[in-house]
Parts: sequence; C-alpha cells; structure tokens
Amino acid sequence: MHRTIRLDDRDKIEDSLDELRGLAEALIDGGAALVISVGDEDALLSPSAAAQYLGLSRQHVVRLVEAGRLDGQRMPGSEYWQIPLTSVIALRDSREGARDRARKFSQLLDEAGAPAE
Repeated sequence: MHRTIRLDDRDKIEDSLDELRGLAEALIDGGAALVISVGDEDALLSPSAAAQYLGLSRQHVVRLVEAGRLDGQRMPGSEYWQIPLTSVIALRDSREGARDRARKFSQLLDEAGAPAE
C-alpha cells in the first residue's frame, strides 16, 4: 500500500486525521511501513539524499536526471546537482503506480490461467 498525504496547512492536518489514524492502524497490524518526509515544497536534495529517498544508488539518480526522468539542476560553476523534492516524490509515486499495475496485471493473468513463463 502506498499513500502520499500532503499536509501543508492546519486545515489539511485536521481534515486528514482519520486517514492518518488508518495508516497508524495498518502499521500496528504489521501490514505497512511508514515514511514521513518533512520538507519545504521548494526543498532541493542532493543526489545522495534523493537516492536514499528512492531506494536507488546516487549514480542511478544522476543518470535519471541526465536522462530527463528526474528534474535536477547543476549549481553554477559546479558538477553538483540539486534535485527538487517534489520531483523525487513524483518519480516515487510514478514507480509505485507502475509496480501496482504490474502486480494487478500479473494477478489477472494468473486468474485467467495463463501459463507461467
């Protein structure tokens, strides 16, 4: 299960309390992990920090930036990359969505009796 909850003002926090309670219950039941990211919407991450967040290597994150799959900018006069937190979250959500679709497709194939490879 993957959920992203954006809490950026007091009203949203109060409106999201039930959803947060549900996530806490999932943790107690042992069916989920919880990752909390607290950051400025405009926060910029190093490739290492983005890699840790995504569960990838720093080199892979740099390749994703260079390939245009992840937004990033070089600091002036430097080889150092800065990657917007919002871009990292969007990539993570996209990857999770692709995994979920693949799991569902695989399940449908199993239910239809498709032979294993």
